[in-house]
Amino acid sequence: MKSKITSDISIYGIILGASLALAWWGSTPKFSGDARQVHITSITPASIDEVIWKGANQTMTAQRREADGRFWIQYGQDSFLASERFEDALNFFNPLEAKRIVAATGNLSADQWQAFGLKPPSATLTLKLKQGSAIAEQKPWSIELGSQSFGTTDRYALSPDGKNIILLEADAISGFDNAVARFFDRSVLSKKINDAETAELEKGTAKKRFHRQIGKDKVTNKEDSTDKPPFEVAFNDWLEKVERLRAIRYADTKTEEQLTQLQPELTLKILNGERIAEEITVKKIDEANKTTWWIFSSTTKSHVEISANRAEPVVKDAEALF
Repeated sequence: MKSKITSDISIYGIILGASLALAWWGSTPKFSGDARQVHITSITPASIDEVIWKGANQTMTAQRREADGRFWIQYGQDSFLASERFEDALNFFNPLEAKRIVAATGNLSADQWQAFGLKPPSATLTLKLKQGSAIAEQKPWSIELGSQSFGTTDRYALSPDGKNIILLEADAISGFDNAVARFFDRSVLSKKINDAETAELEKGTAKKRFHRQIGKDKVTNKEDSTDKPPFEVAFNDWLEKVERLRAIRYADTKTEEQLTQLQPELTLKILNGERIAEEITVKKIDEANKTTWWIFSSTTKSHVEISANRAEPVVKDAEALF
């Protein structure tokens, strides 16, 4: 008896689910549209100065830094440096193509606009371009986004000229509504450290240089597969710990000002000849109930907090290198 009841419930559940799906499908406007892929725009990432995403619950602004051309993102209360995945996302605009035209907008009813999630739009993406860019008069380029297509993650959008409802591939415009998870750069060092022939370590008044040991067995650089002779073993092992450091969060304005007044616990310089290719300083803030550790590097150009569990061994183990 129990088995029959369970079976009946399962059948009713399937029928109910199918009914809801059919009801949704029936409420969605049907158009013959144009099944061909449609070119929307071509914007090179290098021509973009600012990206603005306005969603239902959050706004993201990404502005290109003059210092190094990288993007600095403000997302709600979070500010951080954009990772390479952000540049990858911008590559989808060169070119941006719709999977197809779904419908012309001329005769859409209010219900049809609502079914596409475009009255009002669920999000708006705006690209502000550099002066001299190829887009006419360097006006901001903008597109309004609607709801996801039923059964997929593809997304409806209003074509920039306002004439058509188009369907965009899910990957074409993604990540902007969840910028911290997708675009937060946790790296504190660039790959320049792999090319360095010399490194200089400073702690307090102590200073020491380390050179790669020419003639020793080479070690393989995992980042670019370039064979390099190693530094001396102790420094090489310590350097691996430094390379594993990752940003937890970027300092806010108040913390940044506080950190600029503090002396570093440790400074590491990566040298090409006598030129500094990369530099990091490690600092700490001692508060009543907590000590936080921070790094400022040539890569981040901002202080980032790092895990105390990783920072403390790096600073302590450095003492044995002098």
